[in-house]
Amino acid sequence: MNNFFKNIIEYSRNNIKFISIILLLILLKKIIYNVYLYLQKNNLEKKSVIFFETIEKLQTENLINDLSNLNNNKDFYSILSILKEIEIHNSEKNYSISLDLYKNLIDHYKLDNLYVSAISSKASFTAINALLTSKEANYIEYAEYFISKILNSENYYPIKQELTYLLAVTKLNINNENYSNNNDVKEIYNNIINSENIPISIKDRVRKINEYESFK
Repeated sequence: MNNFFKNIIEYSRNNIKFISIILLLILLKKIIYNVYLYLQKNNLEKKSVIFFETIEKLQTENLINDLSNLNNNKDFYSILSILKEIEIHNSEKNYSISLDLYKNLIDHYKLDNLYVSAISSKASFTAINALLTSKEANYIEYAEYFISKILNSENYYPIKQELTYLLAVTKLNINNENYSNNNDVKEIYNNIINSENIPISIKDRVRKINEYESFK
């Protein structure tokens, strides 16, 4: 055992310079990392102040530009800024812009699948509403894209099925096709009504639409 310690001491003496450099590099790495964390924290704090100061402004033309300037780093406040910008565009019925912002958020931000599903659900309703309002066919592609991004999980499957049904009915209305004779929409309807995984509230909404479309 004594020889072991002697060897360690001898090795340390012979390699003290090398060991000193290694320790210095480790210490330097730790210092750089702590500085990085400090700067990140300060940057987020500054960005939070800027964000909340921005959204307190009146909804003028400059507000959207100010929000766009916060969207560069793909961090938490960038996401909030985009969602706020979407809200403004939706209120002004600028659906093409808001749907592109939704798509950018889903495609280019590394979001958890649950967040993607939540955002896609909201975006799907927006696209269907835009389709009903303007009758422009390009909104169908948006709606189909966003619906495809929604998980088939226990929480999101019912919403996804309801949106699929709403989009199918909307397309029939836009194309002036007969609801009662369409087998595809009937299949979606029956899947929802007969599913044990879809809550009664959604089934009731779907039934009301089915009754209206069948007898109008």
